[in-house]
Amino acid sequence: MRQRIHGPVALVVAALLLSAGTPASAAARTGLPDPPPVQSPAEALRQDLKLVAEGKGWTLAQAAADRKAAEAVGDVAAKVARERPEIFVGSAVNPLPGGAPTLYVKGPADAFVDRLVAGADVDIDVVDGQPYSFGELEERQLTVHKALVAYGFTSVATSVDIVGAGRIPAQVTETPGVDSRPETVLSAMPQGLRPHIDLAVRDEPVTSLEFGFGGERVRGGGSQCTSGWPILANGVLPGITTAGHCDGMNEIDWTDAGLSFPITPQFQHRRAWGDVEYHFGVPVLAGIFYASSADVREARSVEPVAAISLGESVCQYGRSSNVRHCTPDVDSVSVTCTFAPFPFPTERLVGTDNDVGISGDSGGGWSFNDTAYGSHVGNCDNGEVFSAADYYDEALGVQVWLAP
Repeated sequence: MRQRIHGPVALVVAALLLSAGTPASAAARTGLPDPPPVQSPAEALRQDLKLVAEGKGWTLAQAAADRKAAEAVGDVAAKVARERPEIFVGSAVNPLPGGAPTLYVKGPADAFVDRLVAGADVDIDVVDGQPYSFGELEERQLTVHKALVAYGFTSVATSVDIVGAGRIPAQVTETPGVDSRPETVLSAMPQGLRPHIDLAVRDEPVTSLEFGFGGERVRGGGSQCTSGWPILANGVLPGITTAGHCDGMNEIDWTDAGLSFPITPQFQHRRAWGDVEYHFGVPVLAGIFYASSADVREARSVEPVAAISLGESVCQYGRSSNVRHCTPDVDSVSVTCTFAPFPFPTERLVGTDNDVGISGDSGGGWSFNDTAYGSHVGNCDNGEVFSAADYYDEALGVQVWLAP
């Protein structure tokens, strides 16, 4: 079942520490300004659909049909992943707006899958007979990635390809002192996986991190990044996220009020569940985030990773670029990136097909309407990548603090 939350640069720096259920207008009692007015769900949805339509050359009705299909197949996929993980592979939306989305299943589709598809709000095509489950595809991809890092490459991007029947896309950047001839590299990979690796050797970086500022500025350690989502630790302690690679952050802005607050780093994770950290000390409001510099929303759900479909549009916003983009489409639900000079893989990032972020957007939120998808990391595998909000519990032991 989906939690609900919202998106992009989710910065919940308002002015007081409010418990969930306390009206945002109570901020006035602290002597600090109230946060800006919050968009209604209808206003938020219309804004994002309009941005998708403009970005893809569609009508608003076509963008709405595309979103309906993505939601429907995502709901079915999440149920399959939860109840039958051994057969779950993934889902994809149709490139034509309103076209039937696709559900991919390992082995033959059974009565359980048939019932879910029959009960969906849209027609769904089922492609069964796939050789590997999503978990198996991810394990194969991670094995190859770690082998490429062990070989000596310092900038590596690999991804899970749910439609490739076991193919493993991999990109590396030529590294001084490392034999980068494809045939030599492949000969050093695990023998059983070599025939399945689609290797590309580049002379330019295939990964990059994006320091600076975004949703709201967080500063410290000589750099700036973006705040992400309001969170609760242990179910009671409020805080704020940013990117895990944003070391030394100790202050956060509240731009609309002309204020700043000290923050205290608590925990950082940059490995199996993405690139994310959280801080205490900042006054936060449950669910409040900036969708753009002028638009404030309430986060009401978190998108399950299993419900994210290939081709699904997701929105990104950062104060550095200061533009809300809704045309990056998901092109992999699990990307692993090794960002030079850090000698370790960052796993299970969500990959998109567009490079819309710039330096300073790291940590900012990815969302659609009032649903939180994740937080910005950087560029990898020819597009932007973000840490999934669904994995914050595994990464940090925290959850997005949703609006009441």
